[in-house]
Formats: sequence, structure tokens, C-alpha cells
Amino acid sequence: MREIIEAKSVDDLEKIGSVEFLRSQLDEAVAPLKVSANSYNEIFDLIKALKQKWLPFSDQVFTSERQQVIYYLVDHDGEQRNDLLGITDEMYEDPDAAKKWFRKLAQTIRADINMDARSVKAFQVLQDIRSNLVDDEAFGGGDE
Repeated sequence: MREIIEAKSVDDLEKIGSVEFLRSQLDEAVAPLKVSANSYNEIFDLIKALKQKWLPFSDQVFTSERQQVIYYLVDHDGEQRNDLLGITDEMYEDPDAAKKWFRKLAQTIRADINMDARSVKAFQVLQDIRSNLVDDEAFGGGDE
């Protein structure tokens, strides 16, 4: 199935198998839905649409940026987390850069309106990271 999903052209699909074979493979993948494509072009168009709109066919791991940021904050730490979150050396020296970064991520998480446990935990971790970037006075006395 992976070979079908990764096909870059109609020619690639033709090399994999017949229209009937491709349709049966896609039928299994989207069951209980049925594929009605009758040509390589229709199958190729269907695969492109599935990759854009259906999570099991998508290359994206996360369903939203919020989910991704929360995962980085809660499930990672140290240098790896800093890299994933885009923390740069400049942020340790420039309070304005750190403040801009913090506000962007705080807005993404929105722990104030998304009161699930992971949002709240992620915001706590974000605040800890912020306090390590620059002192609280640079952030207006820490009243954010």
C-alpha cells in the first residue's frame, strides 16, 4: 500500500499494477467506503485528495499546530525540545526576541481556554523555559 500512496505519477501507478488491483488495495484502505475510480488518472487524483484530506494518508503526524507544540513541550526536554520549539541563542540575550517567541507559543497553546491537563502542563513548561531564557523583569515583572 505504501508504494501506491507514494506514487508520484500515473506512470508509477501503472508500474504497480492494474486499475482493478489498485482499486482493490484502496478499497481495503478506505473500507467501508468504496473507490469508484476507473482509470489510472482517476486513481492518481483520488490518492492526491486522500493525502490532503484524510489523516491515515497524510504525511502530517499532528492534526494541529497546538497539538504539536503541546507534544514538544510535555514529551521532550533539553536540547531536543529547544530545537523543536525553535529556541535560538538570540533569545537568551534579547528579551524582546524571547518575549515574542513566548507570546506566540502561549497564544498557540491557549491554556486559558483549553483547560485540558496537557495544555495546562505545557503552559507551565513554557513558563519555566521563559524564566530560563531571561529574567522575569525583562518580561514586565513576570505578570503574564
